[in-house]
Amino acid sequence: MPTHQRLGLCFLAVAVYIHALASLAQTSARSAVDSPLLPSVNTEYFPDGVFDPADRSRSDLIAAGLTKYLRAMSEPPLREAGADRRSASYRLIRRNYPSGKGVVLRLVIGESGEARLSVVVTTGEGTVVLKKTESASAQAVSGFLTILERSNFWSLPTSEVDEPPLIRDGAIWAIEGIRDGSYHIVYRRNPKPSRYTEVGRYLAKDLARLDDSTFFAEPAN
Repeated sequence: MPTHQRLGLCFLAVAVYIHALASLAQTSARSAVDSPLLPSVNTEYFPDGVFDPADRSRSDLIAAGLTKYLRAMSEPPLREAGADRRSASYRLIRRNYPSGKGVVLRLVIGESGEARLSVVVTTGEGTVVLKKTESASAQAVSGFLTILERSNFWSLPTSEVDEPPLIRDGAIWAIEGIRDGSYHIVYRRNPKPSRYTEVGRYLAKDLARLDDSTFFAEPAN
C-alpha cells in the first residue's frame, strides 16, 4: 500500500476514535445530569452561591442536598411562604448523621401576631412519621423572637470559614429567616450549644413540643 494511503487510513482511524470519545463523554454527562442521585441545583429554595460565594461547588452541593430534602417533604421555598412583606417566616432544617433522621420546623408570623407552626419529622429513609400544622400563641412567638434577637441571627455569617467535619454522631443545622422582604440563612455543621442552637431548640421544644427521642440538643450555658 502506498505511504500516502497508509497515512490517510491512520488519520481516519484517529478521527473516528476522537469522535467516539466525544460521543461517550456527552453520553456520560447527560447520564450524570439525569441521575436521580444528583438533585438539580437552582435558586428556587436558596439564593445562588449563598452558602459559599468563594466556592460555588461547595455551595451548590449544600443547596442541592437541602433542596432535595425539602422537596421530598413538600416544603415550599421560605421566600414563597414569606412573600407577604407584612409577615415573617422562619424555618429550621436539621438532619442527624449517620442515621439521616430529620426535622423541619417552619414558623409563619402574620402582621397581627397570629402564627402557624408546620412540623415534619422523617426517618433516616425519608419516611414521614409526623406531619402537622398548628397555631402558636402570641406568648410563645414573643419568646421565640426574643431568643432570635439574642442570637444576632441576622448578623451571623451564613457559613463558618473553618467548618468542622461530619462526625460519626453529628448533625447539620440550617435556620432560615425572612422579614420585611429580606432573606437570611445560617448553616452549621455539628454546632456546639450556643445562642444560635437555642433558636432551633426553642422551635423544637417550646413550640413543636418534640421529645428527646425526636429532637435532642444540649441547652447553651
